[in-house]
Amino acid sequence: MKRLIIVTMIISFLVTASWSLAQEANNAKTSPAASSVVDEKKIQDLKEKLATKVAEIRENQKRGFFGEIAALTKTNFTLALNKNEVKVRFDDDTKIFKLGKTRTEAAASDLKNSLTTTVLGLYDEENKQQNAKVILLQPGQLHFSGMVTEVNKTAGNFTVKQGDDKTQVFEYEKTTTADEYTEAKKTAKSGLSRLVKNDWVEVWGTPFEDDNTKIEAIRIFRIPQALLGKPAAEEETETSPKPTTTLKASPKTSPKASPES
Repeated sequence: MKRLIIVTMIISFLVTASWSLAQEANNAKTSPAASSVVDEKKIQDLKEKLATKVAEIRENQKRGFFGEIAALTKTNFTLALNKNEVKVRFDDDTKIFKLGKTRTEAAASDLKNSLTTTVLGLYDEENKQQNAKVILLQPGQLHFSGMVTEVNKTAGNFTVKQGDDKTQVFEYEKTTTADEYTEAKKTAKSGLSRLVKNDWVEVWGTPFEDDNTKIEAIRIFRIPQALLGKPAAEEETETSPKPTTTLKASPKTSPKASPES
């Protein structure tokens, strides 16, 4: 629809311009003082006006997107939105900043998969691509998924094993919000005391400024292991038949006849 509007505006502009040039040509034929050729300067002015109009239309395609970086390359990445995704192209002219307590300048080397970011720029409707002018990194919104392997309620943290077998310890703070999926297929409030081994969790967290290996949990979504089914190792243990021991019958001994008196 946007492309149709843009094309219509350009065609309208060209029609108006052509009519003006035709008028100029007619005036030139009827006026003895006029040249037989339409003024080249006016044609050049018209071209410049057309180029300006096209540039203005393109500028109106300014868009902003918010999501997580995925499939990162040297000049492109995919921005994963809630239910969709958009291709993003960046170059040396793209301004990159880190958002935290203060805004600091960053570089393309700071772009990482799974980082939450806002991308501002011009959207190319034809190629379905966002040409980034400004990228705002929000390192405080890292996302993790995995199985709970340990819960330390005394220390206030829990450990998650991710799909690549890496483990990550998360610090549970007073500001951490937690929800869980219930058997009634609804969500309910949860917390550190509700986490148990083999639960599946989605965790959003913030790296500590003094130690990037430590993550402060901002939000947790728990799926109880009871709803996931028992781990394969446990199922195999329970379903495997227990070995039975066959007792051999001890040989019977015939009673000896007592001697006759």
